[in-house]
Amino acid sequence: MGRFVDMDHDYRTMDPEFMESIWWVFSELQKKGLIYEGHKPMHICPRCVTPLSNFEVTQGYQDVTDQSVTAMFALEDEPDTYVLAWTTTPWTLPGNLFLAVHPDVEYVTFAYEGKKYIVAEEIWNQRGTPKSLLASTMMARAAEADHQIPSTVGSPIKGKKLMGKHYKPLFPYFVDRYKGRAFRIVTGDFVTTTDGTGIVHIAPGFGTDDFEVGQREGITDVLSHICMDGTFIDEVTDFAGMSAKPKDDPTRTDQNIIDWLANKGLVFTRQTFRHSYPHCWRCDSPL
Repeated sequence: MGRFVDMDHDYRTMDPEFMESIWWVFSELQKKGLIYEGHKPMHICPRCVTPLSNFEVTQGYQDVTDQSVTAMFALEDEPDTYVLAWTTTPWTLPGNLFLAVHPDVEYVTFAYEGKKYIVAEEIWNQRGTPKSLLASTMMARAAEADHQIPSTVGSPIKGKKLMGKHYKPLFPYFVDRYKGRAFRIVTGDFVTTTDGTGIVHIAPGFGTDDFEVGQREGITDVLSHICMDGTFIDEVTDFAGMSAKPKDDPTRTDQNIIDWLANKGLVFTRQTFRHSYPHCWRCDSPL
């Protein structure tokens, strides 16, 4: 890679004149009321215990096989009715505060093994085809259960009709802190029906879309249930001190979390999933 550099008119960030110009710009912005303090989601390396810039993150993506799960979120006002959400990062589930649906996508309820489940209609229509991981697994489970073929209940409804419904938290750790403010269905234009169920689990402390949903819904005290060194905080009592993505076995903690949910009867499916995941360019630790 070649560069043209004008060395006769160069400047460096260490030059006092450059620093003073930046200070002046910042001062002028402050005078105009344009400076504020806030939060921004950033990737962190648990080994280096430091955030990485977006440019650094792009240097370390690797194709890996992770553990994914379709979790069951029980609706508060509808007995034996569950909203299904799929994630490839089960370690974020203890920090779940919302479920997001697309306002204009059609959703269906289907009956299966004595319970009712809500997914996007497009995902439901892909059942039995390899295009949808969830749908194909669902049909495999039906075959195991003496060929109980799932069937839809009622008519499809728009995602915006689901908005505001409350569900029971998967984990008990932060129920009291966010009671009355979270654990409900919201809408988001970023929700797609390409993968998963057409319903996205939202952990406002992790990811830009999740963070923005949390801010919009009044969650200004950002929930980060993972420390800077990648371990669970003490409040996550069942996993406190455990590494969320240990370098020697990145799926170990995900499997522990899925096992915990399975013991509570809150796992619909679990599968391995091949995808591109960010790693630290310095030490190859999963971010």
